[in-house]
Amino acid sequence: VRTEQKTNKLSTILDALDAYPVEKARSLLLEIVRSSKRAKQDRLAAYERYERSIAADNASELLDLANNIEDGLVLATVLETIGNRPDVSGDSLLLDKMTSRAPEVRAAALCALGKRKVSQAIPHVLSSLQDDDAQVLCAAAAVAGTLNANDAVPLLLKIAASNDHMLRRASLMSLCELKVPGAVSLAIDSLQQPETQLAALHYVGQFGTPSQLEAVTKVALTNRSIEVLGTVAKVLSGWVENRSSSLADRQRIQAALAHIHGHSG
Repeated sequence: VRTEQKTNKLSTILDALDAYPVEKARSLLLEIVRSSKRAKQDRLAAYERYERSIAADNASELLDLANNIEDGLVLATVLETIGNRPDVSGDSLLLDKMTSRAPEVRAAALCALGKRKVSQAIPHVLSSLQDDDAQVLCAAAAVAGTLNANDAVPLLLKIAASNDHMLRRASLMSLCELKVPGAVSLAIDSLQQPETQLAALHYVGQFGTPSQLEAVTKVALTNRSIEVLGTVAKVLSGWVENRSSSLADRQRIQAALAHIHGHSG
């Protein structure tokens, strides 16, 4: 009860700080974020407010903050911010955090390194694709394509066959970026799950053929999402424009497009 009362009190204080000038509130917010004695949700709430106050001239504070927080969810959140801030020279810090014992920190560091396209992270991607933690594994699969980690292809193909939808989606997207054509059958299987449909459609659009027309059309007839419908239309239009498609195939595809338009409105 006392912990809940302290949390509610601090939440009230944080709300009140929103009315103060940013510069006056920054030191208090930083103190809360750094304090490992405070509740995690309070530290994250304070960091959310602090993050909004970061300008170009004080972005370097992020590195100091990251170096003074214990490994855990709060640090992972700071690393995520660094990944989105190219004006912060945080590559070395992010690479160092790949040895963290906290999986959420390793995953956040990987995602940040991917966004910053740090090629030195490729060895960490390869080792993380064999990590025991699903969060780290998914992060590695997601950034392998962005970093052009071609040596990761065998592991990505293996992970793409996983029953974990998040892993499969991340792997298919990276395989698509790496221009690896050997996972069409896995992509077709992935069209059946809403969580993996878009990644699978992008992959089939790049490496599939009109022989997969029925499977792709079925997605549009069972999922009315604008994004899915638009992606299906793009895939089918690409096949129509492909010179290697026969006249009969192009006619079948055009008929399928017309049917989808009529069915979806």
